[in-house]
Amino acid sequence: MKLLRQSQLTAFLPMYTAIAAFAVIGQFQAAAQAAAYVTSGSASSVYVIDTAADTVADTISNSGSPSQIVVSPDGLTAYVSNLAGDSISVIDAVTNMVIDTIPVGDAPSHLALTPDGATIYVSTADGVVQCVDVASKTIIADIPLFGVVGRLAISPDGNRLYVAWGGVSVIDTLANIVLTTIYPGNHASDVALSPDGTRVYIATTHYEFDPVFSAYGAIQVYDTTDYTWIDGVFTGSLPGAIAVSTDGTRLYAALTATWSNTGYGAGFLQGRVVAAINLTSLEVVGWTDVFKTPNDIAITPDDSKVLVTVPILKNVTVIETSTNTVSTQVPLVGTPGGIGIVPGEPIITTDPDDVLRVAIDIRPGSTPKNRVLPGDPTAKISVAVLSTDIIDATTIDSASIRFGAHGTEAAPVSSRLKDVDGDGVLDLLIRFRTGATGIQCGDVSARLTGQTLSGQSIEGVDTIRTVKCP
Repeated sequence: MKLLRQSQLTAFLPMYTAIAAFAVIGQFQAAAQAAAYVTSGSASSVYVIDTAADTVADTISNSGSPSQIVVSPDGLTAYVSNLAGDSISVIDAVTNMVIDTIPVGDAPSHLALTPDGATIYVSTADGVVQCVDVASKTIIADIPLFGVVGRLAISPDGNRLYVAWGGVSVIDTLANIVLTTIYPGNHASDVALSPDGTRVYIATTHYEFDPVFSAYGAIQVYDTTDYTWIDGVFTGSLPGAIAVSTDGTRLYAALTATWSNTGYGAGFLQGRVVAAINLTSLEVVGWTDVFKTPNDIAITPDDSKVLVTVPILKNVTVIETSTNTVSTQVPLVGTPGGIGIVPGEPIITTDPDDVLRVAIDIRPGSTPKNRVLPGDPTAKISVAVLSTDIIDATTIDSASIRFGAHGTEAAPVSSRLKDVDGDGVLDLLIRFRTGATGIQCGDVSARLTGQTLSGQSIEGVDTIRTVKCP
């Protein structure tokens, strides 16, 4: 990872100081826009912002200390996490009324919604990400992390959930298990995806202790194929919330604090700037002063405006992306928290060989579940591909199947059709040589890949627990 030195931080500070002096209030140009929704725990409300007129169009009463909000892809429903209510409010975005409440874990905060609108992921205060089925309004999975979880982002295809908790955990949304964890710096505060899903952007804080303590911020860029680091963009001030434009050309970062050491005293100064980053050249191309510390950030679907909640000023500050200047401030009665907006249509590269995600069960029926003895040359391991509404397992070409640590290693020793899960429908049960799977001590998941008889690629992931390891 590229190391950013104290000299770079020092060079940044005069620039930061000068921004306030040269900020310009630009001219507002109206355009047809979607509504934005802003939570206010202090006012027990959700404000509806008309993003064309930049005014409050409606106020929705919402008890339970509303915290964060996410809007469904079709714009018809909004979901609000309630810190004090241990629940998620369901808002009809046509009538602007709370129509239902979903009980969840302790002090829910950040939310993510799958692109099909069927599943909500919510982070809770007890260090668990909960998976909520929208149709049944029930929790269908608990994913424990490292005691604390923060902001969430979901890939455009819905297959991966990224959770910033200090590091960034990558979760498989079919199996609801942690696949890997990215450690991009001393602390990761937010995470966002490119519209095509090939890159993940992480807002990070970095500390240095030699010769004296200092801190700086950066946006780190990773490849989502193998989670290797690509590059970093130095922001100087520490980034909080980030958002990527619908066209994928810009990232906007709310800079929340700056470390300053004058030689007479040192400490963190409150941030008040939003940085605009060119995602092609990976450089900062604009700085916008929002006058007090920014909290949350959202971009209109046409990429013309950035909306920023500024709690101290009790407003939503609107930035024109064409000039990186503030066009207006929308005053609110209560203190704003999270902001959500109808997402733009993502630019996703499609492929006729897109992978179909299937449910698999490693060592079905075994107790304890999913134990694997790595490297055993004589042992065999059974894996079931389950028939579901997504796939009929009898249509799978068993000869094409591979299974292992990465899904490319072991070919089947045998296969047969059997109703593995007792639902009256035939599943595909396959056996592999354990020693050929490439599974090693400490691995927590294994993958299966293959094709159907018609040539459709398939992939499945399940958890494992390696045993008899040193």
